[in-house]
Amino acid sequence: MRQNVTPALRDLVIGYFAEPAKSVLDKWQANQDLTAEQLRGEWQKAVKAPPQEFNRAAREVQRFFEPEDSPALPLWKEWVKEALNDGLSVHESAVTQPHSVPFGLYAPFADLNRKMEDIAREVAKLDGFDVVLRSLSIDQQTPLDTARHWVVPVRAWARNDEWRSEDGSLQGSHDANGLARPQYVEAMLDKGLYDEKGTLKDGLLDPDCVEARDWNLSAGQYKPFDFTQWKSDKSVVELIAELRETERRIIGGLDKLLAMVEGRE
Repeated sequence: MRQNVTPALRDLVIGYFAEPAKSVLDKWQANQDLTAEQLRGEWQKAVKAPPQEFNRAAREVQRFFEPEDSPALPLWKEWVKEALNDGLSVHESAVTQPHSVPFGLYAPFADLNRKMEDIAREVAKLDGFDVVLRSLSIDQQTPLDTARHWVVPVRAWARNDEWRSEDGSLQGSHDANGLARPQYVEAMLDKGLYDEKGTLKDGLLDPDCVEARDWNLSAGQYKPFDFTQWKSDKSVVELIAELRETERRIIGGLDKLLAMVEGRE
């Protein structure tokens, strides 16, 4: 962003202040005996008002930024100030050293506010992003108490301990290692996983695999539950007593509300 914005702002400054710079050079053309100090004095008089107008335009476009906690607004102020200093120094060098520093040809400048708005809108987009990036270097390591990723099989066969092979030599769909037997898989595929309507038959696949969930690829569908018991600094007796006290206060409040409704208070 900075690589695009700062050159655009600098060009805006140079174009905007080209006219007062040319007015000083016109005086030098008429009297080339003017010294560098005299030309600098003429330049300072020529740019007395334009910076105020430029800064006013830069402040007006601040309406595009978030009013509070904007990460983009400080950058905008910094880049405008930097561009203003750089652009003015370019013209100051040209008007005080006319013999050695060439002055470019600039078209008449117009629409300062519109051009400023175009640049400000791009910078304001930073308010929608967290642009503070961490270094690529790893300076600390934090152990993970729980996994932040999970692996889900596309197709997983449900256990069927009642299944027997045709020759009766195999009992159960899975072997001792918990893997589906090739003979069982082949038999189920021969019968078909889906019925005539294209619906998956019940009981064949693990309900937690992707295929059993109608190929739903939402990661949240498969996030494992964490059954870790949370430790508490209160005993069960203290928790029950606290609940009873809370219930007592609620009932007391309801009794008071009922009395107010019935006109007894």
